[in-house]
Amino acid sequence: MMRRAIIESPFKGTSPEDRAENIKYGLMACKHAADLGFVPFASHLFFPQFLNEDVPEERQLGIEMGYDFWEKSDVILFYVDRGISSGMEKALAKAFMEGKPVRKIALKEIQNATGGHRPLPSPEDYAPKNASERPVPVDLDQLAKKIMQK
Repeated sequence: MMRRAIIESPFKGTSPEDRAENIKYGLMACKHAADLGFVPFASHLFFPQFLNEDVPEERQLGIEMGYDFWEKSDVILFYVDRGISSGMEKALAKAFMEGKPVRKIALKEIQNATGGHRPLPSPEDYAPKNASERPVPVDLDQLAKKIMQK
């Protein structure tokens, strides 16, 4: 059985062009996760196909349905080359409150370190085997603390 990863990356953006770049980046993140051996799920790329992101009730429904997939996921992967959106901040806070394993991934850093080739480590490098083992990059940890204080 393959491990499952929730993909978090920016979506909305500040313009239609920015959103298009965010979608392209989100798809690259899904491909990267699949290359690592995960079954990726990016709710922010899926639900806007039939829910209107600009209608608050539909956007909220998409968010809630996306979180429903978290229960069966092994890890939440935060792809951060294009920044951390407010939706990603909320997802990070939720992940910390629920004790979900999280990982920060910058595709640009991976490409620079490997000469443009995607490394293929095992999923175990990204998803701890048990919930008590939850290594979190320091900057995400600090961000989560900041969010929880609000």
